[in-house]
Amino acid sequence: MLLFVKSFIIPFGVSIALVVLIDILTNNVTPKQLYDSNIYIGMAEHAFAPDVRISPSIYRFVPPFLAGSIHRLLDLSIYKSFKLITYIGAVSQLFGIFLLVRHLAKSEKSAYMGMMCVAFSMYNVKYPLFDVHRPDNLAYPVVLVTAWLAIKDYFVPLLLTTMVGLQFREFVIVPLLAYFATELQHGVNKTLIKNIAIAMIGLLIAIGIPRFVIPVIEHAEAVQLSPKAMDQVIQLLPSGPAILILSILFWLIFYHSWFYIADPSSEMHWTECLENK
Repeated sequence: MLLFVKSFIIPFGVSIALVVLIDILTNNVTPKQLYDSNIYIGMAEHAFAPDVRISPSIYRFVPPFLAGSIHRLLDLSIYKSFKLITYIGAVSQLFGIFLLVRHLAKSEKSAYMGMMCVAFSMYNVKYPLFDVHRPDNLAYPVVLVTAWLAIKDYFVPLLLTTMVGLQFREFVIVPLLAYFATELQHGVNKTLIKNIAIAMIGLLIAIGIPRFVIPVIEHAEAVQLSPKAMDQVIQLLPSGPAILILSILFWLIFYHSWFYIADPSSEMHWTECLENK
């Protein structure tokens, strides 16, 4: 019993305490700063009403729909419904970080350090508490789940979770891409080709069906398949998107170096390498 309290109850309590503390120290977004959060508020109130069908925000419909359901079932205001979701996402994220780092490092001290680093970063907890309407608040815990599934080499649950997570936020796909990048280091085989084909079908369903069945009135993406969009891409290359892409590539390289023994002749699977560390 004491071991269970130390291993799970106390870290969970610390996660809640950190979220409450950060919330106290964080101001709330003003109406003039809502921007695309107005779309998520509109989705929570009116579902797929014509005036909120603006891409890509309309394709991140699960968190707003959850907030709308809480609003109607519990009779909470829209703001409090989103706030409840944000608390659930933030606490789940910090507790999940603790469990994941402890699983990898076999150290509770490292797990608490990982939790603190994420808790006091700008965008993981503090910004979601600043603007509670954004879908990122639930996407971060989904990323942790997919990362754990990738580490455990559970391909089918990884793909299914990613497909669901893509209805929260697009960056949920990163652990799946990292999984395939790591698997490719061991060479191409029939299983890998089959898994890639299955993943492509799954991603086509998860990404394509919402875009096929939900008509939009306006496109707000920085990248679209049009001459004007290509010009936008060229103009944006020196700034944010390029930095994001380079960051993802660096993360993939780091992921490979952590989970794969440097000997290229090694036949050991990367999950076995992890267990031997």
